[in-house]
Formats: sequence, C-alpha cells, structure tokens
Amino acid sequence: MLRTAVIGCGIRGSGVYMPVLRKMNRHFRLAAVCDGVPERADAAASRFGAKSFHNVEEMLDKCRPDLAVVAVTPPPSHENAAVALQVLSAGIHLFAETPIAPSLEEADRIIALVESKGLKVEMGENYYRTPRERFNHALLESGVFGPVHVVYSDFVGHGYHGIALLRSYVGFNVAVERVIGLTNEFAVEMHLYRPGEPTRDKETWQFGVLEFHNGAKGVFSFSTLSYGSPLRWGREKCQLRFYAARGMGAGPDLAILEDARITRPIKVRIKSASVEGQSTIAAFLSDLPGSPGWENPLRRYPLVSGDQHSELTIGLQLLSIYNAITNGTEPEYGVLQARRDRQLDLAMSHSWSRNGEPVSGDFEA
Repeated sequence: MLRTAVIGCGIRGSGVYMPVLRKMNRHFRLAAVCDGVPERADAAASRFGAKSFHNVEEMLDKCRPDLAVVAVTPPPSHENAAVALQVLSAGIHLFAETPIAPSLEEADRIIALVESKGLKVEMGENYYRTPRERFNHALLESGVFGPVHVVYSDFVGHGYHGIALLRSYVGFNVAVERVIGLTNEFAVEMHLYRPGEPTRDKETWQFGVLEFHNGAKGVFSFSTLSYGSPLRWGREKCQLRFYAARGMGAGPDLAILEDARITRPIKVRIKSASVEGQSTIAAFLSDLPGSPGWENPLRRYPLVSGDQHSELTIGLQLLSIYNAITNGTEPEYGVLQARRDRQLDLAMSHSWSRNGEPVSGDFEA
C-alpha cells in the first residue's frame, strides 16, 4: 500500500482524486493533503482522515509520502509543473495533471530529475483511458481492425488532449512528421454559456491535422462552445471515428469486413458487478470469436464508471502509477509521452498563429 499525499484541495483534488484514493484502500492510503488555502486543506483532511498541510515543502519533509498526486491550478498558470518539480526534487514518485509543463525546456528539467533520481511519473492524460476507450484499444491491439489509417476526433478534447487521443489510435510508437493547425473566430447569437459565467457572442473553432510517418492521418475539431453551450451539442454528442485496414468505428459503433463484401457490426456485451452497493463495470466483451475485449482490473472496487473524469477512469490511471512503483513497470503515460504531446501541441499553436502554415520537426515517437 502506498502512502499518498494530494497537493491541491480544489475541485480536482477533493472532488476527484481523494474519493478514488479512499475507495482504492488496498492500493493507497491517503496520508496527507496540502493546499495554500488553509480552510480548504483542513476541510479535506477532516473529510478524508488525512493530515493537513498548508505548505508543500513542509508536507514533503514531514510526511515523506511514497506518492504525491498534484492537482493544482491547470493552464494558463501551469502551477502544476512548478509543484511537480518540488515533488521530484524531494525524491518522491509523482502523479500529475497534464500538460507536463508550459515549455519544452521545463519539461526537460522534469525528465532530467525523473531519470537522475530513478522516479516513476504518471501523467493524468485521461481521454484515451476511459473504460470504453480501453475496450476499443484492446481490440486494436489484438489485430481485429488492422492498422488505423485515419482517425477523427470531433469535440473529444482539443489541443493536448486531442493530440494524445489521435496518437493512441495510430500508435504512440508511430512518429508524427508534420502538424497543421487552423483556427477561426465567428460571431454567434448572444447566449448564456454556463450558469454563473458571462454571456458569449463569439465562438472560436480549432482544427488540427497530424501526419504520421506511416502515412496515417489524425484530425480533430473543437469549438470553445463545445462543453456547456446550449448552442452546441455537449459531451453526449462528442464522437471519435476511425478507419482501419479491416474495419472502422464511429462512437460506440464498431464494425469489420466479413466475407469481403459485408459490413459486420461488432456487438458489445457489458458485464456489470455490484460492489458495496455500487454498480461498476466488470468487463467489455465482443461477440467476435474468442470474445476479445477488456476486463476491468479494478472490478472489486466500487468505482463509478463513465467518461474521462469518472472514478473508474481516474482509478485506472492511479493503478498504472501503483504498478510502476511497486512492480518496476513503466507508467502507461509517462514523461516522455507527455513531452511529445506537449511538443506537438505547441507546434499546432504555432501553425494556428501562422494561418495554417505546416510545422515539420523532430517529432520522434
């Protein structure tokens, strides 16, 4: 069992990571929480039975956790990268939010610390690691579809998230050769985007294209009104599509070629389990010969399943860093993958700023 500290007691820390860590009580023990706002840290500590700290350095020195989960302010401040450097400098394994850092230079400092101190780091890139995505990837890895030639991500994450999702289908081991980005702002009818936020009368669309070394293409589109606006479909209409040598997928619908002339839909059976009164996913099984699919390694925990922010999705990422620390395995999504996706993200921003001028570079896989 890993003694774990959570740094950041806001929505992500106390609302996402702490509840999951508490449920995964055969893997983790929440020993400490830390936040610069004392009231927030104290409230989280009381709720989850942990020790409260208001200073990161003091917490690392006095608590000495096996693992620190950094869930502090995301971009544009990138405070998470600065805290990550503190954790690693103290010689403590790390789970951190994405992106890895605001610049490649800072990402390289993180990587250098990881390598010099022999530490394990899992970056919380979650879009390609939902239970449903794990089922799709299990079929891809078993060869059901053959190589993926084209993958589209429509509203399913933008920028960094969109890039990681596209790469996961083509293969993280396949290098990207060129990046193209386009963006445009449009006027829209004035409306309330989300309760409590200012009204909006503008929308920015972002488009990205990744050209891979093997000829595959990845395309994503994203709107700043994607999540929450009554003027655009929400997450329930987000969809990823892929087209491969022997089959294809569009959202939950999967199919392969049969008898060289028939589109053969793949039927999916979801096995459920009840744990401590909570229904959770035990497995996704296909109706293909041998029933290839995905089995939930955390099916004995009462983790709620759902999208990229669900308890099960987060728990599976935490399981990866647990295995890396205790078994010496490599994290599923470590610092090198995180740096590559940040590099591609920055290249796409550069292309956006130059009206779609392609960016070629050293994007080795």
